[in-house]
Amino acid sequence: MLLKLRQRMASDESGFTLVELLVVMLIIGLLAAIAIPAFFNQRDKAYDANAKEQARTAETAMETYATDNGGVYTGVDPAALATIEKSLSATSSTTRPYVSAAAAAGTGDKGWT
Repeated sequence: MLLKLRQRMASDESGFTLVELLVVMLIIGLLAAIAIPAFFNQRDKAYDANAKEQARTAETAMETYATDNGGVYTGVDPAALATIEKSLSATSSTTRPYVSAAAAAGTGDKGWT
């Protein structure tokens, strides 16, 4: 057996066989099939967390707006909120959440939506 191995190593036959290459490709494919969906799921979770953060920040900006305007929300819109809180985005985007609407509501404009 050792003689056969030495003869093979001594000759110019070097490299991988087709079967070895196919096995490696199969293993890489299986790992990719496992890893890629997990990556996309994490990205979706990050988008959801960013949207929740924007909603909470918009709420704080709305309360600030009402405090500055005698407790009423008349005249509030996404642009007004963006001037209060610079991290809020009032323009539409495909890559990050944005505030699409803000309006006074309720009796005497003492509420908001």
